[in-house]
Amino acid sequence: MDTSRRHIAAAVLYVCLVLVLVISLAVQVRTGSGLVHLDRSIEQSVTASRTPGLTAWARVLTTIGRILVVATVALIVTAVAAIRRDDEAVVLLAVGLATSSVLVVGIKSIVGRARPPVIDMTGPAPHSFSFPSGHTTASTIFYGILLLLAWRRTGNRWARAALAAVFVAVVGGVGWSRVYLGFHWATDVLAGWLLGSAVLVALAVWRPPSLGRRQPT
Repeated sequence: MDTSRRHIAAAVLYVCLVLVLVISLAVQVRTGSGLVHLDRSIEQSVTASRTPGLTAWARVLTTIGRILVVATVALIVTAVAAIRRDDEAVVLLAVGLATSSVLVVGIKSIVGRARPPVIDMTGPAPHSFSFPSGHTTASTIFYGILLLLAWRRTGNRWARAALAAVFVAVVGGVGWSRVYLGFHWATDVLAGWLLGSAVLVALAVWRPPSLGRRQPT
């Protein structure tokens, strides 16, 4: 088996594993079992640790993950990529964000989980269901695609390490902020990270047959 096929096999295995884990989390949410028992204690612990400084940072991080912000930046990046005839970036961004929307809206509708108590939220209560976290899923996919595109355009290992570190910090921070600010349970965020990572792994090995892997000019 050549390297490409091994990568595809590993990606399929990972996506299947994530599917099982997310379904398991959804079942636990619906039945109030398993990791869901930890959600309330985590929420109370995080709420009790709030400080003005941490809250300010959390608001910045959660803004970075807002669907409107992600969509706006994605449109700008896609437009620039299209002008530069960077087909790979255009396709990855379009497919990645569309997949994110379908997954989040679909799973939220199926699971129908209520948000944490409004009294613990630091802002207006969202009108959508809680599981999975849309901020976490979208930011993991979008910033992950940016990482993937940058990764393929540099061979410097230090640059790649720095890019990966920034990605982990941003995506991890967005997820933390959703729990810290009281808008999500911890398992909502965990599901968002899992779903986002699965989409990224799939996109990393996907090669659209009708498009060449054209580098930007």
